[in-house]
Order: sequence, then structure tokens, then C-alpha cells
Amino acid sequence: MNLGCRTPCLQVSSSRPVQRRGRPVTSFYRHPQFPPAAVSHFPSDDMTDMTLSPPQRGSSAWCQGGSRLRQEDSSPRIVEHPSDLIVSKGEPATLNCKAEGRPTPTVEWYKDAERVETDKDDPRSHRMLLPSGSLFFLRIVHGRRSKPDEGAYVCVARNYLGEAISRNASLEVA
Repeated sequence: MNLGCRTPCLQVSSSRPVQRRGRPVTSFYRHPQFPPAAVSHFPSDDMTDMTLSPPQRGSSAWCQGGSRLRQEDSSPRIVEHPSDLIVSKGEPATLNCKAEGRPTPTVEWYKDAERVETDKDDPRSHRMLLPSGSLFFLRIVHGRRSKPDEGAYVCVARNYLGEAISRNASLEVA
């Protein structure tokens, strides 16, 4: 899979042969800061070697060819963590979460270490996963014997480079 260089300078493969312009690329090495995969390094069209610099935190690689330097795909990071909430029974509520990364990470929510079912899983659910990654409750459900919304929540953002987990946020029903 290509890590995103606009010029063909860096490619990762998992056990399949890597080719450039129909010819196999054989110069493989492992980079300790990448997920388990083979990383190929080969010259650019003008025969100037492309180089791999150490990635910055949250970034998978830098691609440098001639004088161009671009940031490439990056692992997810949480830029807005959820906060503790105290909500009345039957009222709406939102637990915020915003993540960044390239490619854009997917977000899932967990309550007390169990994955939260949202409208994406069941259209009848009273919980909605918003495009921003936040978890919206149409109404807080709370009864004497069942307290399905009360608990400790975390959001998890994932892409192919890894995952990021938010701080815990508690939702209590008043």
C-alpha cells in the first residue's frame, strides 16, 4: 500500500512483491518505527535517491525527493476529549470526541469496556455517532433496574497506522 507520496518514493507491502513500473523492487529494509511490513526504497525519476527521515510524533513517514518535503499518512490522535456529564433522565446529551489522522480515522465508543451500539449498528438506537466522532444521546435511558447509559466512556479512533484512546468520561444520571 502506498503511504501517500505523490512521487513514488516509499512503499510498504506485507509479503506481496512490490513493483515499480512493472519491475520488481528488491531493496527492502525494516524500519523500527513502522508497523510490521517491508519498506522499499528506490530512486526517483531523476535518479536522485529518495530518503526516509525519522517520522515526527503521530506521523508514519516523511518523503523527501530533491527539495520537496511532505508529511505523509499519520496515526490517529485525539484532539478533543470527552468530559464528564451529569444528565437528567430522558434528556439529550453529547459526549464530544474529535480525532485527526491521515487517512481520517474511524471512531468507536466504549462504555465500561464494551462497544457502544449506535444508530450505525441499529437504526432504532437512541445513541447516534455524529460525523465529528461525538456520541449523541437522543434521550438518556435510566430505570431502577436498568441503567444502560450510565458509566465510563472512551472514544477510540483508528486507521491503518494505529489507534488513539481518549481519556475516560463518566456519564451520570441525576
